[in-house]
Amino acid sequence: MRVDPYSERLDRLVKSIYATLGGGDPWPEVLDELCHLFDGRGSMLTDHNFGSRRGAIRFKCDHFDDAVPETYRSRMCSRNPWLHSDLPYRPRSVILGTEILPDAELTRTEFYRDYLHPLGLKHRLCGVVQRDGLGVRFLAILRAPRQPAFDEADKARLRRLLPHFQQAFDLRRHIQQDRSEREALLEVLDHVPVACMLVNQGAALHFVNTAATRLLERRDGLLLRAGGLAAGSSRLTARLRSTISRVAALRPRSSQSPCEHFVVSRPSGRPPLLLSLLPIHQSRIGRAAKPEALVAILTKDPEGEKLESVETFAEAYGLTEAEARLIGLLAEGGGLQEAAASLGVTKNTARTHMRHIYAKIGAHRQSDLIRLLAKLGSA
Repeated sequence: MRVDPYSERLDRLVKSIYATLGGGDPWPEVLDELCHLFDGRGSMLTDHNFGSRRGAIRFKCDHFDDAVPETYRSRMCSRNPWLHSDLPYRPRSVILGTEILPDAELTRTEFYRDYLHPLGLKHRLCGVVQRDGLGVRFLAILRAPRQPAFDEADKARLRRLLPHFQQAFDLRRHIQQDRSEREALLEVLDHVPVACMLVNQGAALHFVNTAATRLLERRDGLLLRAGGLAAGSSRLTARLRSTISRVAALRPRSSQSPCEHFVVSRPSGRPPLLLSLLPIHQSRIGRAAKPEALVAILTKDPEGEKLESVETFAEAYGLTEAEARLIGLLAEGGGLQEAAASLGVTKNTARTHMRHIYAKIGAHRQSDLIRLLAKLGSA
């Protein structure tokens, strides 16, 4: 079966239009293909404001050198006879140059003499991509004087292409807006004193803020190993990564996202770090090519940060109900004897609870525990 060369070029052009969403600067290639499709000598994407009569060539095909846009912006934009009225430039309209100005009149203008003619251009086909008030963005394809003028068939071809250009620009605007919001959020997180990280299901880092970077550099409890988040020992690392994998598979509840806590002991002997792990599904913060489940990890150092409540403290350190109640009484300022009486247990039983609590939180004496309790929101 014979392949239509025009259809091939058209398909290639449409793919190139949507390839602009990937960033970079692919527009010269798009405009080159557009120019080739219409047998033009040059093409450009131009912005213009009919109120100020100012505009600029935003993108150009490779046929034009870099001086062409600057000359147009600084000297020739206000003299462009095709832009003396905004009436023809309705959304998605396609306009022949001769519909605005006959060739005989065009060739007598300063714009043609000083700008178009030196560039070897004359005939123009224009398609409006976007219109916002007095502002307009349009495609312009131009041919040399010796070439045939554009006709109704060319208008019909460009009219079919305009929706693709418009959709590409709309999507590009949304992507840029999302990117700006994401970058603003990451900048805010970078100034938060709490260590914040985003990891994927395999514990590979996607984002760390400044506080988390400093924490990892100290290698006291948390560190990077083989590109993934790790703890001080192989056994603890295996448990941490297993927890990350499990949390990544969780579904956020409608009222409150599920949160798991994890305690990481530190080789320095300082109180363990408290990790809060929350699932983030198909996050726009991640930089993966495909959306993937991520886990947000907020890391708190009990020595330097305030803890929210006795309940959070007990859950994070895996305290039993009896141990949590004892901690709550001590946090209110009571002594061990008074706390034992309130719980209805002997002082020896309370001391046994205290030994278990010390082992779980990494404390060695009651003063260590009191110092941690002083960080509680209720203390």
